[in-house]
Amino acid sequence: MMVQKITVSYPSLEANGLDSITESMGGGQFIALAGRPGTGKTHLAILIAQTMARKESGGSAVIFSLEAAKEMLERRFPDLDDQVQIIDDIPMTIDKIYEVCSRFCDLRLIVVDYLQLMAGESPLHKTQSLKKLAETLNVPVICASQMTRLVDERPDHRPVPDDLFWKEGKPGSFSEESVDQILFVYQPTGFQLKDTWVDLYQK
Repeated sequence: MMVQKITVSYPSLEANGLDSITESMGGGQFIALAGRPGTGKTHLAILIAQTMARKESGGSAVIFSLEAAKEMLERRFPDLDDQVQIIDDIPMTIDKIYEVCSRFCDLRLIVVDYLQLMAGESPLHKTQSLKKLAETLNVPVICASQMTRLVDERPDHRPVPDDLFWKEGKPGSFSEESVDQILFVYQPTGFQLKDTWVDLYQK
């Protein structure tokens, strides 16, 4: 996988390098969005959803928020367009996500925030099912996921793909074959939230 480093500016709904992220997303792609708690995964997902929905008139994006309530996100992001729909039903399964998304016309993006709160089988099975969903609906799917504490032990706090992938004898949430892109969100030591960095990996 090739890597590109992008700097994202918070807390406004604008980001340097955001076009570099969204321009590489296409139908059927499965994208992992991963980072430690508090690094801005949800914020970045909303930035991307807003941008993708606005690309063409009538476009839409759906965010399945399994942690924050819809009302909380709407207060936190008052500039969100009506084109971005937030669904906060619990429990949320793959079948439920498919049922909801099949109702939308001109769907540009699906976001699941986040993997560990989805109902169903193992995280690995969930991510494989989300990849199939992306291919079936021909829509890019972003799945947010928490990272382990091992990332914090590195001097630069920078995640790498091996942190994410399942391998023999090593737990992981994603199969390398299913993931088309990875967005790692992290904060190097000594930086504040507004200085969040994003590594974009793509095949």
